[in-house]
Amino acid sequence: LGWQDQLASGFNYFVKAIYSNAKNTIIEMSEASQPFDYMLATGRPIGQFIGYQFDGFFQSYEEIAASPQQFGLSNLAPGDMKYKDINQDGIVDQNDQTAIGHSTVPEITYSLSTGIAFKGIDLSLLFQGAARSSVYMVSDLGWDNSWGNYFEEHYNRWTPETALTATYPRFLQKSDGANQNYYISDYWLRDGRYLRLINVQVGYALPKAVYRKLPVTNIRFFANAFNLLTWDEVKRVDPESNPDRNSGQFYPQQRIVNFGINVGF
Repeated sequence: LGWQDQLASGFNYFVKAIYSNAKNTIIEMSEASQPFDYMLATGRPIGQFIGYQFDGFFQSYEEIAASPQQFGLSNLAPGDMKYKDINQDGIVDQNDQTAIGHSTVPEITYSLSTGIAFKGIDLSLLFQGAARSSVYMVSDLGWDNSWGNYFEEHYNRWTPETALTATYPRFLQKSDGANQNYYISDYWLRDGRYLRLINVQVGYALPKAVYRKLPVTNIRFFANAFNLLTWDEVKRVDPESNPDRNSGQFYPQQRIVNFGINVGF
C-alpha cells in the first residue's frame, strides 16, 4: 500500500508499506514414528522447535526427590532446571518433548519506506521487520562458561542467596549440551521479532544558479547509512542470523556509512 503526493509549495513526500502474514503446515513428511503425536513435526509449521518446557529451578534436594524423575539422573542439585512431565508418567525423558516457542520461519514480515523532498533537500528511510519466530540460543550466546563467555544475566544465577529471585540456573564448571540444564527447552528460546532501519539517505542538490557557468546539469551531495539501527529481543546477535542453533559463530552484518557527490554532465 503506497501513497505519494506533491503539495503546492513544492513539498514532495511518499510512503509505502508492505505487510505479510503467512502460515504454513507440514501436511506429510517422512519422520520416525513417535509414541505421542505431540512429538511429531507433521501437522506443525516448518521449523517448529520441539523440546522441553521449562518449569523453574529446583530449590532443594527435597523438591528434587518429590518431583518427576528427570532423565534418570542422580546428580541433580538445587539450582538445576526442572522440566514439565508432559505425558504425566512420573518421568521426564525424551517422550516429554513437545512444540515450544514459534517456528524458525517468521510468520509476519513487513517493511515501511518513506521520504520527503523540498527545495533541493531529500530524505528517505527504509524499515524492515519480522515477528512470530523464535531463535535458539546455545553455546557462546546462552550458556555460562562456554569458551569463557559470561553475560550480565549470569549475575542473577541461582545460588542459595538468590534462590527466590534467580533467573539463571546454577553455574557449572564447564557448560555443554550434555548437561540437562542445556537441553533444548523454551528457556533458551528468544523472541525473534525485530525492526531494523535498513537504509537512511539524505541529500542536497545545489541550486542551478550556483553552477550555471559550469558544464554540468546537476550537483548533489549525499550521505547514506545501511543497517543503522535494530530493535530486537535477541540482543547479542543479529536476529536474522541462523535461528535454528545460534551460537553467534558467524560474520555479522555490517553498519555502513557512505558520503558522496553526484555530478551530471
